[in-house]
Amino acid sequence: MHGENEHTTPSGRSDLAALSKAIDGGSVEALVMLGTNPVFTATGDIDFAAALGKVATSVHLALVKDETSAKSTWFVPAAHFLESWGDYRGEDGTAAIQQPLVAPIFDGINSIEMVAHLL
Repeated sequence: MHGENEHTTPSGRSDLAALSKAIDGGSVEALVMLGTNPVFTATGDIDFAAALGKVATSVHLALVKDETSAKSTWFVPAAHFLESWGDYRGEDGTAAIQQPLVAPIFDGINSIEMVAHLL
């Protein structure tokens, strides 16, 4: 579902804390963040902005420049879901195809394309 930030869930919070700890320990050289804003949404006990500053290369794919983009090495403009191809699975298990409803607006890419470029 678009717009959900997984790290705001209780289990996601512990994942973000673990990531911050790994960054502080020097074991994260590169970090790619897709459509999320952890600098803004991290709980008060996790200083993700400071941790992100310790990563040698950080890439942020998002619709707009935000707090995480400002702290990242690279910002990549994301395509809006209305201008993107994709696929989904409904709550009942039904597969569906996402077809663009509008022409490209800002020439961004979606998460699938971003991962394909990285591979």
